[in-house]
Amino acid sequence: METLKITIEFWKEGNLYIARSPELDMAAQGNSLEEAKANLREVIEIQLEEMRELGTLDEFLLEAGYSSRGGVMESDKEIISFDRQIAVAIIKNNMKTVEMSEQEYLELLNQV
Repeated sequence: METLKITIEFWKEGNLYIARSPELDMAAQGNSLEEAKANLREVIEIQLEEMRELGTLDEFLLEAGYSSRGGVMESDKEIISFDRQIAVAIIKNNMKTVEMSEQEYLELLNQV
């Protein structure tokens, strides 16, 4: 079996830690970073095994951007940046509430 390289994002929600693989779009939680990571590994292993049994694993990995390089499956996708911004959907929904014009909304976005 080949090795699968993944990126793991860690998030904290309340008292729980969330581990997520953006390439595979899979996540798990735990009471610590280590537990969340171990749980994510288990989720991925179970899911990949199920896909292998169904005959859909190769298609899934191809769609996720993976290719084999010397016995290692690596994603061709690369995270290049993270950016925290105001959630546009929330502002748009609130535009009606506060009677904000589209121009005022765009000016607000430019200030962020």
